[in-house]
Amino acid sequence: MEKIELQTLSNESFNSIYCAVNGNIYSGNDSILIKSTDDGITWSILYFDAVVNTFTGSNNGRIYAGGFNGLYYSDDDGLSWKSKDFKNSSITSIATFKDKFVLIGTYDHGAFFSEDFGETFKQIFFIDENYRTLVAINNKGGMFINIKGWGGK
Repeated sequence: MEKIELQTLSNESFNSIYCAVNGNIYSGNDSILIKSTDDGITWSILYFDAVVNTFTGSNNGRIYAGGFNGLYYSDDDGLSWKSKDFKNSSITSIATFKDKFVLIGTYDHGAFFSEDFGETFKQIFFIDENYRTLVAINNKGGMFINIKGWGGK
């Protein structure tokens, strides 16, 4: 087995990490968003005024970031970001399928689905309690939603 050497970024705690299709790595926490273009050897800080809980991307290169202040996306490798309002809800997970389909899980408003590259969303599941909703989409387009220990398709 090959020995793995771990590298410490800083004393900061990071909430999430994402490897983009182009090879870039992104990580974020309560105060910063960082990016590496050389497999994590060096990192640069990107301007980002939000707490990041989760990342995902699509094959067309769009990167999605979710956090306490809603959903954000970038079409230029994280240099600039646009936001989508989610009723002051915390985004807990994001999944994509065939670029245009985006599924969002939230902490307190259930799940939302977009069929237009994340431009508009409709709520597809609602739970009237503060449960963390996790979402996934498999390679056939099947959507999975998990709410605090129970889930379904």
